[in-house]
Amino acid sequence: MACQFPNELMETIFIQMNAENLMQSRKVCHRWNEIISKLERNGSLWLDFCLEEIPLHSLTDITKMQELHVAQKGNIFYHLLSKLGWIFWKEIFKEYVRARRVKNELYAITTIKYNPDNGQVTSLALNDLLLYSGFENGDVFIWKNIDSGQRGTKVVESVHCPVQAIFCDPEGTTSSKVLKGEVRNTESLIVVYRDLVKFVRYTSESDNKRSEWLLEVPRKPCENAFEFCPVIPSDDKVWFEWYTGNQFHFVTSEKETVHVSSSMDRITASDSSSGMIVLGMRTGDIVYCDNLETHGNLSAIGHTSDMEYKVLGNVGSSVRQLINKGRNVVCLTDDSNIYVSINLSRFHCLDAHTSFGCRVECIAWHGAILAIGTKYGIVHVYHVPQERDLQNLDLRKNIAISLDCEHINAIAIGDDGSRPVIAVATDVVGVIHVIRW
Repeated sequence: MACQFPNELMETIFIQMNAENLMQSRKVCHRWNEIISKLERNGSLWLDFCLEEIPLHSLTDITKMQELHVAQKGNIFYHLLSKLGWIFWKEIFKEYVRARRVKNELYAITTIKYNPDNGQVTSLALNDLLLYSGFENGDVFIWKNIDSGQRGTKVVESVHCPVQAIFCDPEGTTSSKVLKGEVRNTESLIVVYRDLVKFVRYTSESDNKRSEWLLEVPRKPCENAFEFCPVIPSDDKVWFEWYTGNQFHFVTSEKETVHVSSSMDRITASDSSSGMIVLGMRTGDIVYCDNLETHGNLSAIGHTSDMEYKVLGNVGSSVRQLINKGRNVVCLTDDSNIYVSINLSRFHCLDAHTSFGCRVECIAWHGAILAIGTKYGIVHVYHVPQERDLQNLDLRKNIAISLDCEHINAIAIGDDGSRPVIAVATDVVGVIHVIRW
């Protein structure tokens, strides 16, 4: 018999449900579907689901918005986010849920072919539907349609030196930019080489004109790709902030760069997220500073001695790679150990040696997906929707994808709007592997 409760009461009941139960409820009958559809259209239902059910670091990864941690009902940030509309937030939630597909073996592998004269792919980055690839010869290509095999477009001219890292939109997205309509007007790219950093900024005007700005900044020579990291500026006047060579740098105009020296040395890896920067040392020490937001931006700091560095721990070997998501840190050491710190707690070692039996070459973490590349061309994929899943991760329980190669050079994780996507660069020249679920 059909439910006789009035619509107002049913709305109250539906609002108390979580997202998954609500979506199941709309399949019960036509009336329930209409009530739920009305709730979606007339409120902030999906924004609330995203803020309440998706871990902050995953939500930031997916949306690239930097003010989510202060968004609460009734404040200006929540109001700005709600202006994006219910369809936007529903798609964000669906992307987060889609990540669970990586737990099964129903995946497809395709390849993107490129000119072998470019050498090996040394760096990858996924930004929405765009794939960026950096090559051994210094070129950077963008692939706008990885499904159709469309030929890549060169976006940065070669400097005849391998690309170490690529960062897309490194200044992040803020809700204030959303309000001003600037999100789609400016695209930024950082390309990192051994002794040089290139900054590219594209601006689209209302009359469909497109301008390009390029700045090259010398960098203290460094062989470690993970020693460089961008820092999200909180000041609209600052275009880029980054850390490398024991120095903080920032660009405030087309010609001006400023450097804030650091007294620390032996830094081998760094990463930043949500107003915090984490630094790894050759000695195995890992320190962090979580008061960047207090200063507003690096330009407000007279010297890095003004910054309060705190010791997170020592991992017993030189730090090769750090990934910082909110207050969670994943560390890869030179001896192929993997360490995890949740909410800045004591490091917990994941048994990589027993699980893999070979060298760990790189790690990527985006949203609820973690990927680990090991020697002999194997990519191990994990679904880590919550912090506890990462803390208690059993490295043996994964989807292991074997590629026909010896080494994994780089991994990038994203979503193409309907499926999770992992792009993999290997030591095989001429192809980039793309894995979808």
